[in-house]
Amino acid sequence: MSNRSRPLFSEQHDIDYWASIYDQQSFVAFCYNARMNKALSWLDSSNLSVDSIVLDAGCGAGIFAREAAKREYRVVGMDFSRGMVEKAACICYAESRRSVQLLQGDVQRLPFKNSSLDLIVSLGVIGYFGSEEKALSEFSRVLKPCGTLIVSIVNRAHLVHYLDLPRFVGNRLRKALSPIGASRSKKWGKYSTSAARSYFITSFRKSLEKQGLAVLEYTTIPLGMLTLFDRDIPPRRLNTKITMLLEKPSNIPLIGSLGGVCIFRATKTPLDQDCAVSLLPTKVKHSTDEGSR
Repeated sequence: MSNRSRPLFSEQHDIDYWASIYDQQSFVAFCYNARMNKALSWLDSSNLSVDSIVLDAGCGAGIFAREAAKREYRVVGMDFSRGMVEKAACICYAESRRSVQLLQGDVQRLPFKNSSLDLIVSLGVIGYFGSEEKALSEFSRVLKPCGTLIVSIVNRAHLVHYLDLPRFVGNRLRKALSPIGASRSKKWGKYSTSAARSYFITSFRKSLEKQGLAVLEYTTIPLGMLTLFDRDIPPRRLNTKITMLLEKPSNIPLIGSLGGVCIFRATKTPLDQDCAVSLLPTKVKHSTDEGSR
């Protein structure tokens, strides 16, 4: 099988990276732990019964699925990469988390009946599709009325990304001038081989609402430190503090926030039924949650 026909994240080094990143002592690990911990906090506050079904759509190495299973939910982890599913099985079943069911498949074609799932979590997945519309439509289809969706995206207004001007300009030029990148995208079809697609928070919120998913709140989390020519600027401790400070503003008109990753909590709200959640104006927060490991 050629590399171009392989699913994303099927290489062994990718699988090993995602299996270990949450246990590492780095700022990147802190960012991913903060994202997962925010999702877990929303899961904990969702008041689900122990027999509720939770789908981890794009489960990767199964870290979130394992943590959700510790809460005694019926957890389904699904990923397009067979290697990731096999790694997730090793991680989840090593702790006897037999309440986790693992499937290989496309989250844009979910093998579930309409209105059958209580909660869906999809972290760092949407941006790798050609468009978010089909995945969000599927999430809405399989969620029960008043079910919850927790989904994260890369924020296009990520300030740290723009401050590294050489990297930003270089990436733009490569994207504009490289015919190779264009041909690879065609071979992969709906899956992009480039870095994850980024979204403005306001536009992604509209995409959610278009599929009948009302945003309850969202928060931003750093994605990485300040860089110059794509290299971290020392000293790292000061860099980290400056990065956190720069990404803190969260109420900029038409932009919302400057954080690297935005994570949303939304609910499926049919017009003929009131959900048992308060549809208050969107709360915007900047996450500083510490990683659990």
